Amino acid sequence: WGLGNSLAMETLPIESRGIFSGILQQGYAVGSLVAAMLYFAIVPSLGWRALYWISTIPAFITIVLTYFLKETDVWKQDRQVQKDSTKHYYQIVIDMLKRHWLRCIYATVLMAAMNFLSHGSQDLYPTFLKKQHGFTPKQATIGTVVGNIGAIIGGMFFGYTSEYLGRRRTIAICALCGICFIPLWILPSKFDQLLAGAFFMQLCVQGAWGVVPVYLSEISPEGFRATFPGLAYQLGNLISASASQMEATLGEKNPLPELRDGEEVPNYGRIQGILIGVIFCCVLVLVVVGREERGKHFGQFEKTKDDDDKVGQGFMLTQVASAPIARPMQ
Repeated sequence: WGLGNSLAMETLPIESRGIFSGILQQGYAVGSLVAAMLYFAIVPSLGWRALYWISTIPAFITIVLTYFLKETDVWKQDRQVQKDSTKHYYQIVIDMLKRHWLRCIYATVLMAAMNFLSHGSQDLYPTFLKKQHGFTPKQATIGTVVGNIGAIIGGMFFGYTSEYLGRRRTIAICALCGICFIPLWILPSKFDQLLAGAFFMQLCVQGAWGVVPVYLSEISPEGFRATFPGLAYQLGNLISASASQMEATLGEKNPLPELRDGEEVPNYGRIQGILIGVIFCCVLVLVVVGREERGKHFGQFEKTKDDDDKVGQGFMLTQVASAPIARPMQ
């Protein structure tokens, strides 16, 4: 993810980063959508292992695509700067961490919250539809498909909107709207109303996620645009890995008051609603206190004050602070 994000953001024109950030990130939702449809179409006849064999196809396509892609000019410049540096790479990394340690922590915490938001609103939702509401596997698949359609639309729309409103403000708007849609997402008993809730919830969740690739790229220290976003993203994923298990366990420990066929019914909906509401609030606080460098030109450096031994040729360089703000796409 980090390498793909870096390649895309360093290649694209500044004014189109926002919308393509949404398109890039919602490749995740497209993959989830295709997987849900394949699950419904082939698992009953071929079994779940068939999905793993099919997954080799996009992996092979990725290999072919990267063979024909060229490295970006920014990467070539950073590579040359690294070669000219008098320091070993590990020393360069240590210098970056000393200078930007707070930014690294912030990005990791933000990605933990965002991954809690994503997995907490998606992973258990089909089980919620089947076990708590008694819908069929086909209906649960439809719910997943509808949610992913909302995700694709939200990612592209809010990614584009971030060129006008700013990265942090757009994520904040998505968080506020998402909080408002929590009741529609978990409380109705009718299937069509729950579908509407799934659509609008993923519109907001993945709308916020559509801004993440470009936001992380723009706040990355120069020369670490692949390492910084990718590491923050995956550390956040690691922290949030227990989201669905947490929801399932708490839902089973707090069942609905009424029994169904003499058995307790887990209250997954209430647990999901509480968790997602808390995480939306956390995301809102994080983006309010965070930094933004929208429209930053990648690959521009200036020397630091302690740059006396030509280390300034390497990654001891800091980014030009006066990079212009990009204009929205016309």
